[in-house]
Amino acid sequence: MKFNGELLNDGSNVRFGLEIIDKLYLQAICIVREL
Repeated sequence: MKFNGELLNDGSNVRFGLEIIDKLYLQAICIVREL
C-alpha cells in the first residue's frame, strides 16, 4: 500500500487507519484485564 498525498484524500485510507486503532484498542483492553 502506498502512503502519499493522494491517499490522504481517500476515504479507504481513513478506514484503514480506524481499523488499526480498533485493533490496538482491543489489545489494550485485553492487557488491562490481565493486570
